[in-house]
Amino acid sequence: MRRRLLLERAAWQLSSTRFPVTEIAFEANYNSLEAFTRAFRRAFGISPSLYRRTGCARIHLPSANDFHFSREIHH
Repeated sequence: MRRRLLLERAAWQLSSTRFPVTEIAFEANYNSLEAFTRAFRRAFGISPSLYRRTGCARIHLPSANDFHFSREIHH
């Protein structure tokens, strides 16, 4: 679940920020851009760079527990 949430956050960052893909990969706890790219492509069916260029907005991945990354802050 943690890995999925980190990939969802990365997808949000790719679609909503100008952070470099490498920085997003390291923030998602990947040790290399290559490992992040493989995991992202496996999860979303598209490379992180192409995801950003095409303006893709889907950030949620399938989840059995329906718990997803959310930018909203709950108090």
